[in-house]
Amino acid sequence: DQNGKITDANPAAESLLGFTIEQVKGIDMLDASWDAIKPNQSIFPNEEFPGHIALQTGQPVFNVVMGVKHAIRKKYVWILVSAVPEFTNGDTKPCRIFISFTDISDQIDLENKLRQRNKLFHLISTISQRFINIPLEHLSDEIDTAIKELGEFAKADRLVIFDYDFIN
Repeated sequence: DQNGKITDANPAAESLLGFTIEQVKGIDMLDASWDAIKPNQSIFPNEEFPGHIALQTGQPVFNVVMGVKHAIRKKYVWILVSAVPEFTNGDTKPCRIFISFTDISDQIDLENKLRQRNKLFHLISTISQRFINIPLEHLSDEIDTAIKELGEFAKADRLVIFDYDFIN
């Protein structure tokens, strides 16, 4: 409504957010129970919430990416949020706003996996280039450095190479 209180929701929003329709009715859209983040994992400030902007400016806001923690699963759901103000009788202040969510969690997960894969390919390429024409006296140090870099990338607590003597 014009005060930012949620007046209704549909079953799709209920499923997407993990709150029942009755739980969200009447609460402020900027209520602290929404745990929202930006794609860079920083907190999504209330003043940047699309519904708040549309209500304050009277202008529509489209396609804002937001992560919202699902109330039951406690996992972030990535949504594309749009907010469109509605007016009555030529008023300049919206009487209410209509907010829509599109679940883009699969796309965000895929994008993150591709980004990690590209980082790994870059790391392997960089390590490989350093091994070309390396003097033998520096080989052991370079192997240690490569192991360290690969371990940090994998967030491993240890990474080792075992040297087997197959004859003995």
